[in-house]
Amino acid sequence: MSHRWAACLIPSLLVALACTPTPPDHGTSAKAEQPSELAREISSEPVVTAPEPKPKPPKPTPEELAKLRKQLLVLLNEGRALTKNGDYAGGMAKYRAVLAIDASDVAALGELGWAAYKAGDLEYAHHTTVQALKFAREQSRRGMLLYNLGRIEQDRENLAAAIDHYRASLVARPGNATVQARLDALLDQQGAPVEALGVQPGLAVLGRALPDLAAACKLIEAQLCENYIMDVGEPCVCEPELLADPGDGSWGMVYLATQGSPVQEVWLPVIQTAKGWTVFSEVLYAYNPGMFGIYEEATLGPSNLTSITDTVEGLVIHVAKSRIDRDMGLNEIESEDHRAMVICTRDATGASCTLPLITEYRYRREVEFPDEDELELMGEVLDHEGLPIELGFRAEIEVADGKLVVIWTDVKGGGDPGGELDSLLGQAVPAGEHSLGELLGPR
Repeated sequence: MSHRWAACLIPSLLVALACTPTPPDHGTSAKAEQPSELAREISSEPVVTAPEPKPKPPKPTPEELAKLRKQLLVLLNEGRALTKNGDYAGGMAKYRAVLAIDASDVAALGELGWAAYKAGDLEYAHHTTVQALKFAREQSRRGMLLYNLGRIEQDRENLAAAIDHYRASLVARPGNATVQARLDALLDQQGAPVEALGVQPGLAVLGRALPDLAAACKLIEAQLCENYIMDVGEPCVCEPELLADPGDGSWGMVYLATQGSPVQEVWLPVIQTAKGWTVFSEVLYAYNPGMFGIYEEATLGPSNLTSITDTVEGLVIHVAKSRIDRDMGLNEIESEDHRAMVICTRDATGASCTLPLITEYRYRREVEFPDEDELELMGEVLDHEGLPIELGFRAEIEVADGKLVVIWTDVKGGGDPGGELDSLLGQAVPAGEHSLGELLGPR
């Protein structure tokens, strides 16, 4: 991935929220060579977490990285040449060899997905393209991947999903004529007005009126495992055990994990209402391939009940994540830490949750080995102009009478802290007073 996307972080990610003037600390630790500054600051208060992570791989030496980097670039170029000539199986083999070196390489994941699509393997194309989107930060690349995903879903006859992906692609790459033509044709075919396709606020609902957590997990596995496994048939299991339970056993989170390679972990809110359990989309995710490239540590922190209004009860769940990601093709390394909170409510009409509301964010990208200041990839000389990049902020919010009052503090790196967030980490809410109802999803 290129560091050029990081310029978008300043207007996009400088937003932070906390549910009280002094938010409760919650434990986390980074799977990295050194604990992040954020991780060191967080208290050791007991938290509910996923099972013990596997030991992290050793830090590679400069010599090892240089060798791996050359192998990666040669394999990637060979894969592109094979794919261009119609040898999709040969190209896919090369891309998988790249991923054996760096499992988070966006270029290899994306090109593997497109080669699989051209080969007619739509399910595998879906797996790999979704994985690529998890790591793509540059908007132009995200737009391309979303378009590819739209093509895949269209061929799978999942037309509503294809429309959503085309629309998201246009948000990332406004005015793209090819994507717009595909979207217009599908809208015309479906007879769906543009207004009917608007994005709902808050977390998406996966299912309602489920009898118990076992049924909720069965639904989660059926709907989501496809998005996290790399190969058909890999184990993917949801545990029907309530996490982040404030004490009444009626709302919190459940945990989904793959058991192949790479290991992927997901946490999703669940809420019991008079009609049964409601299951929401993910709010926390971790990816650990167990190799040099990327290390992530996600932590599910404490939850607490709060009064949204005199008649509406709310649950606030805290999450945190630390990430280190090497870009072997560019000799760059980035670290990212964030905290977030999710506010859920329920009443007689149902339940809803906000997207993760980021309470703290820190980001740094720099050259890993300064003595290697230029690399050549596909005939283009890539330097490290603009590095190091360092961003960070803190802020706080008060919740009262169904409103959020956002108070900004400690913005580092410049930019507009009220800018729109593209949902990589959560939701951006500008400073000021907001109706909580505008941030919650549909009931």
